[in-house]
Amino acid sequence: MGVNDILKKAAASKKPKASTDMIEIPVAPGLLTSHKIKYDAAKAAKADLELSEEELLNAIKPHYVESLKGRYVNSARLSEDNIEATVSWKDAYSKIPTENADEIKGLVGDKFNDYFREVNEIVVKEEVAGNEKLLEELITAVGPDTFSKYFDVDQKLVPTTRFTQERYRELAPEVNTQLDVNVRQYKASVRMKNK
Repeated sequence: MGVNDILKKAAASKKPKASTDMIEIPVAPGLLTSHKIKYDAAKAAKADLELSEEELLNAIKPHYVESLKGRYVNSARLSEDNIEATVSWKDAYSKIPTENADEIKGLVGDKFNDYFREVNEIVVKEEVAGNEKLLEELITAVGPDTFSKYFDVDQKLVPTTRFTQERYRELAPEVNTQLDVNVRQYKASVRMKNK
């Protein structure tokens, strides 16, 4: 059994964490109601801002993608009347499950190993880390048969910086559209200021 098989077995055995108990705390009359009104207003304003930002990013994305065919840049300046904005894209993506590797390989072909790497996150379980006897056992006895007893494993694909820099120049638009289903770049940030 290879290391990757052992990691897959440990990843499959990962258990969800148990929920915590709650206590009831009394509050002064009207305090929670006042906070709820402000909370709802802030949440609505945040939703409106996110929707507007999404609309702005969707409007400029075709221009950004077109510019990436020449060379990679991670930011753009927008200007209108007395308002200026800077939009920045990060070389960071949402988690991509390793189960999507074959589909992505089919889309990017020979560039897969240049554009993606498989990453394993291994975390010692809390009940092991807090037990000196189990930690001692771990140090002396880690092997394929006991690995999943001690470790939680999270496997994922991680796009490389090269993928971020080359995807719109090297891959066809329809391939990029298909990749966007599984390879979701973190949302660009928008900073606004008056000129």
